[in-house]
Amino acid sequence: VADSPKQRANSKSDNQNAESTSKPSESFMKVLIAGGFAGTSVDVALFPIDTFKTRLQSPKGFIASGGFRGIYSGLGAAAVG
Repeated sequence: VADSPKQRANSKSDNQNAESTSKPSESFMKVLIAGGFAGTSVDVALFPIDTFKTRLQSPKGFIASGGFRGIYSGLGAAAVG
């Protein structure tokens, strides 16, 4: 049984509708900015913890490596890069 031209047109539009609904509605830039913000916030939140861990593992010891003094030093560079 051959499809009429009208039936073929309807099936094409149904396929196009299915394809358009499967695409994400967010734009690429919106997702890119959200990902950048998420990465930066994780870096800023975990920077002091990572500095603390590194100083604990230092062969010189925690106090000789700086202790809690300057635990946020370098945070700006980590947030930017």
